[in-house]
Amino acid sequence: MIELILLLAQTCVAEIDLQDKPVECVVMWEINARNADRRGRTLAEQTRAFNAYWKNTHNGRRWIAELDTAPEPPEHWPSRRNWERERPKWDQYLEAAERFVIERFKGTYTPVCRAANSYGGIPDDGKHADDPAPCARAERVSCLEGERQAYWNTKPCRIKGRRGRPIPADVAAGVTRSKRENKAVVDTARRRELRTRRRN
Repeated sequence: MIELILLLAQTCVAEIDLQDKPVECVVMWEINARNADRRGRTLAEQTRAFNAYWKNTHNGRRWIAELDTAPEPPEHWPSRRNWERERPKWDQYLEAAERFVIERFKGTYTPVCRAANSYGGIPDDGKHADDPAPCARAERVSCLEGERQAYWNTKPCRIKGRRGRPIPADVAAGVTRSKRENKAVVDTARRRELRTRRRN
């Protein structure tokens, strides 16, 4: 269980950094949990599949993946940041993640934001292939006052182009691309879809 708790807390740091209150972390965790259940994945699998930090070799922020329960700062902790001042925030993230995992396991978790099923940038096949729906029909949802993350409700749809290829969300919404640009994005989305099918 500690591996999952660390993963959830680290992922929240990757998304919104270290904040005084981890309630926004909980919203992102519950969105990933619902999508994991819908896709037949574990929460850890869905979290790693959706979050860009884990897909892009840590985006140059290795210290996030090194955060754990140790009292010392991670090996690559940024020198410009004060670990003693930041550590209590990290401890709050760990405590919140532990509560979330336990309550979800027991079936006692109460959702914070039922309306949202995605977060981050607007869902797009080229950037968010693991969003609930690779589709342009997304509505912005407000989950918390003063939220740092963008939350969305994506409408289920699966648009297919010629030869059964998925059409990227921005193209479906009317954005024009050159044939070369469009082929690159569509081919990338198709490869991701095939990898997902193989895993499932």
